[in-house]
Amino acid sequence: MKIIVIKSDHSEVPLAEIRTDGQRLEFVVDNTNGKLPRLFANSYARMEHVVKESSHLQIENPKKATVNLLRYVMDNGDVVEITSDGHTVILNGNLLSQEEKDALFQAFSRGDIKVARKTDVAQAVPVMPQKPQIEQSQAKKKFDSVTMGKIQKSQNEAARAEEMSSPDYDNEIESADLSGAEDKDWTKNMMYWLKYGDRK
Repeated sequence: MKIIVIKSDHSEVPLAEIRTDGQRLEFVVDNTNGKLPRLFANSYARMEHVVKESSHLQIENPKKATVNLLRYVMDNGDVVEITSDGHTVILNGNLLSQEEKDALFQAFSRGDIKVARKTDVAQAVPVMPQKPQIEQSQAKKKFDSVTMGKIQKSQNEAARAEEMSSPDYDNEIESADLSGAEDKDWTKNMMYWLKYGDRK
């Protein structure tokens, strides 16, 4: 999954934040009252074409990771990834529409599919911005023991929080930022289903 921001020379505020699998688009932020979603027609190629032809639009990558992906393996072999804010769901590398998210959740509810392996919160995958190869090389040189220590501390804290979580109350899920979700209750229920299965 890739995160991109659409900016305009005519606005100090970014027009949109979009998540994409390279084919489909999901708008997390839209400050155009639906104009860009209609113009881009849920197509990454269409978005690139529109921006290329525009005199004032630009595509930018965030400068740091903005969200983590939690990964689950289903008993049928499918891999479901859900962002830590509960907004975006990816099935086998493909971004799901709201209708497809609903269908997936219904399949969980009916017991048609079950979680075989649950994500380890300490191993959540940050969605990193794309960087030029030179910047990546420089970053590797700066990646020292202090950085490793901070990562280890963060993972230990996440692991402790995970040990205190339960199907009745999961602090990570309850404290997740769901402000971008279309249906917060649905998203929270789906996150519980993915992590714990049927809680009844």
